[in-house]
Amino acid sequence: MLEMRDDVAMDLNMINRFSLMNELKKYKVNIVTGVTCSEISGSKLTGTDKDGKTAEFSFDKVVAATGTRKINEIADAVEKAFPDTYVIGDCVNIGKIADAVHKGFIVGTQI
Repeated sequence: MLEMRDDVAMDLNMINRFSLMNELKKYKVNIVTGVTCSEISGSKLTGTDKDGKTAEFSFDKVVAATGTRKINEIADAVEKAFPDTYVIGDCVNIGKIADAVHKGFIVGTQI
């Protein structure tokens, strides 16, 4: 597992992170932090660290978690067409699903 940050799953709550880390350990997942993927070719992945050093890794499967960013064009168009629109979740700020669900509940009680 390659992680570009200094540690894995730091944004999970403590209980979920503990469970995940135990599962990764149980299955002997090799975790390398501080590395970004710069190339994938065949069953080899080239990773680059913060100092620009590269290393090659073999893999069985690739799952790309690339992060998110706000794109508000749709929310802006909906708000323009329907003034009573409530924008929540990642349209407001990138966050966790629990925060979006909570905000949805709050807005739902106010409608």
